[in-house]
Amino acid sequence: MKKLWWLGLASLLIVLAGCAGDEKADEGEKDKEKEEAMDDTKVDAEGAVLDLYLSVANDINAQDSALNAVEHAFAEEDPEVLKENKEAADYAAATEAAEKTAEAVRNVEVADDLGDYKEDFQAVLDTLAESYDMKAEELKKEADLNFEAADAKLTEAEEKLNVIFEEAGHENVGLIGQIG
Repeated sequence: MKKLWWLGLASLLIVLAGCAGDEKADEGEKDKEKEEAMDDTKVDAEGAVLDLYLSVANDINAQDSALNAVEHAFAEEDPEVLKENKEAADYAAATEAAEKTAEAVRNVEVADDLGDYKEDFQAVLDTLAESYDMKAEELKKEADLNFEAADAKLTEAEEKLNVIFEEAGHENVGLIGQIG
């Protein structure tokens, strides 16, 4: 009888050990599924970052051509050409372009699919809009334009965007070159 009892106990222990192994395997599978879901979410967010960046750059380029014309005209180093450029500049159109660009940037909706990057991307957009607001104010002067502070804001936005891109596994972007 004792042999049967020991045999029964041994069988029970083997069954329990097998069940425990199945539970661990189930837990391992669940953990793996969670990790895969998190990876998929991260990949989706990384793609969303790139998509939103391209959308914003296109929105800006659709609005700021008159502003770019004035900025390029004032970048001229030849004094005679610079004087002509200042006289021919369409300050009103450039101001309107800067205001419309700031508004377009403010109207960009940062979707939830950006995940952890949502708040950071919103900060980029806020900085971009501020840069265009500063340019609009500077253009209203119509004399001795100085875009240094506004350009510094634009550079700040680009640096913030590059941090997001690095974290998302993308190469740094040349926002200023893309929209300039």
